[in-house]
Amino acid sequence: MNSLRRASLLAFTVLPGCAGAPPAPPVAEPTTSTPPTGPTPGPTDPPAPQAPTMTALRATLPNGMAALALPLPANAPFCDLQLAFLVGTDQGKPGVAELALEAVLENTDAASGRTGLRDTAEKLGGRVLTEVGPASTWLTLRVPRDRWRDGLNALHQALAAQPPPRPQLELIRERMLTRQARAIWMDPGTAAVPGFLLGFGGPAAHLEELLDRDPSDVGLFMARSFRPDRTVLAVRVDALPHEVAAAVAGSIGTWQAVPLPIGRDAEAKARSMTEGLWWAAAPGMPCRVTLLLPMPDPTAFDAGGMLLAHALLTLDGIGGRLEKVQQQQGLGDIRWRARTVRNAELAALALTADVLPERVRPLWDAVLAARQSLRDLPPTTSELTLARQRVPLIARLATGDAHAALRAELVWSLRSTTAAAAAATLERDVAAPTFDVGAAIEAWLRRPAALIAIGGEPPAGASAQPFALLPAALAARFTGTATTRPAQDSAPWLDGACEAMGGKAELQRLTGYRGTCTRRAPSAPAIEETLQWSAAGTLERSRQLLGATVTTSIQPTVWIERSGNSEAKLSPAEAGWRLRQAERHPIALLAAFATDRLRFRPIAQRRVDDRDLMVLEATSDRFDRLRVWIDTDSLLVRIVESWETEPDGAIVHLEERWSDYRTVGSLRVPFQCVTTTNEGQTRHEAVWSQFTPQFTPPVAGK
Repeated sequence: MNSLRRASLLAFTVLPGCAGAPPAPPVAEPTTSTPPTGPTPGPTDPPAPQAPTMTALRATLPNGMAALALPLPANAPFCDLQLAFLVGTDQGKPGVAELALEAVLENTDAASGRTGLRDTAEKLGGRVLTEVGPASTWLTLRVPRDRWRDGLNALHQALAAQPPPRPQLELIRERMLTRQARAIWMDPGTAAVPGFLLGFGGPAAHLEELLDRDPSDVGLFMARSFRPDRTVLAVRVDALPHEVAAAVAGSIGTWQAVPLPIGRDAEAKARSMTEGLWWAAAPGMPCRVTLLLPMPDPTAFDAGGMLLAHALLTLDGIGGRLEKVQQQQGLGDIRWRARTVRNAELAALALTADVLPERVRPLWDAVLAARQSLRDLPPTTSELTLARQRVPLIARLATGDAHAALRAELVWSLRSTTAAAAAATLERDVAAPTFDVGAAIEAWLRRPAALIAIGGEPPAGASAQPFALLPAALAARFTGTATTRPAQDSAPWLDGACEAMGGKAELQRLTGYRGTCTRRAPSAPAIEETLQWSAAGTLERSRQLLGATVTTSIQPTVWIERSGNSEAKLSPAEAGWRLRQAERHPIALLAAFATDRLRFRPIAQRRVDDRDLMVLEATSDRFDRLRVWIDTDSLLVRIVESWETEPDGAIVHLEERWSDYRTVGSLRVPFQCVTTTNEGQTRHEAVWSQFTPQFTPPVAGK
């Protein structure tokens, strides 16, 4: 893993030339990768302000930050503003890098009205993506393409703000711990794995380090590490270079570092994944294993040979040496499910399967035998041909999501190359007659692999390294007892969603809501809507369009719609169609779950727009078919998907995407919804200006 980290650090050898402290006076970034020279200004002697020279690719800002302007595809609905801090988990005390980044995202100031960056992104209709690796920390703000200037200002406010005071840092740490523990508890096979890649000995050990971290460590780390001269900004927006230059100069370009605290920077301490079989026992629970194989960073200079060796071992769970050895050892019926795990500059292929506990050790032995076979039995011509064909695909998998792709694009841009040129170089390197396959395999085999088993109980002689999913104190929050066995049904997800919205007890008191919103659709006039919905099944709604007003009244036995002097009685199907639209609001659905009027079953976990979402389907007959998609990170309802029967009998598929969550009284509710019909046939947006939940009076003494 140390060689992997060194290779990853090579990807940033050009960054000091862009992100280091500039000479005085500052000059435009040279077109070569040669670092600028000259004296480094002291922390209390910042350079005089000067407009940066932004080109189509790069510039050095007066505050020492490197900035790059990257092209935005014409059809991209979102733009990206990405920050790369040249510091990671190997610097400072364990856990301090993650907590410092969380402090940037959650640093609020009630006195000035400043919200945290995460909440600001939600209000802009976007979101924040983060990754923390051994040597780098990445923050990407993704906002609608016409809100990029607002995004730049939000980044500047977050970076320039004073670090949170100690009580707020303690609260930020508490929320972060609870969120991470809940994710591990509800989906251990996914959430518990990435920490192994970073060299932490299991998720419980990592969370305990976060529990031990003093808030003073976070403030010191932020002052020393989150500085302009240690940061790179990548801006991928729909604007001309001079427009980007002006916007950057007027916002994040004015960010100045605080004076350096007295003392030396913390010495880097490299951590790496420990090879072997790891097991979190849970008797009576099905056993799921994840084979973690570190993937080469496609931006590293030695990526070609590493990718080839990786392809020789396995082709995403089918057709490699691993699968051949499995067949030979009677394990061929085990079918892998492949996904990619990323921690900034680190990536790994995660192969997951459900197996009986007694087959876990033989499976790990097969993995070791397959790796050793690459050394003992040189690959055949057919194996090499197939592996060479797979190299570009594996490289794309390592940068598969938009966040990772932008990170790779930033590194390639700093090297004055492109993704296409880098891919061509990879193919050319592994196809060259002088390419040393044996040396590439040896280098690849020096990288550790791990088999992580969760559930079941290790049989005698399994020789597995035990680990815990959660510290006992955190596990008790979910069970009331110090157990580390995770839940396996939909209730924990929905309970978590209720807590994220304000608490199950509050939702149990909900009797309805009233609100005002504006509905807009392409090439159509806006509709102003006011509605009052009650959980008892009533709806009063008024819509104004082009000076006309249409009111709808749905009572238990009377369903009427009026427009001017006209009045029409609605059929039960028409009334139900209108009522269900109000009932699909996330606050109404969770209130129905909290009062046991609506139940759900788990369906799958999906990734949408760089979010991991848990899909749950309603089992009641209240709706034809309805699913809620819950964000596994924030536990907020992001998507409500339904198949509705229209009054004329036609079946329509509706996807409602909810965002811009705000606190209203005791609850947190979304203020924006984008509805898509029949996979994009029609689309409209609703933005709420007012929303008021209504409750039964609280019980005396409670």
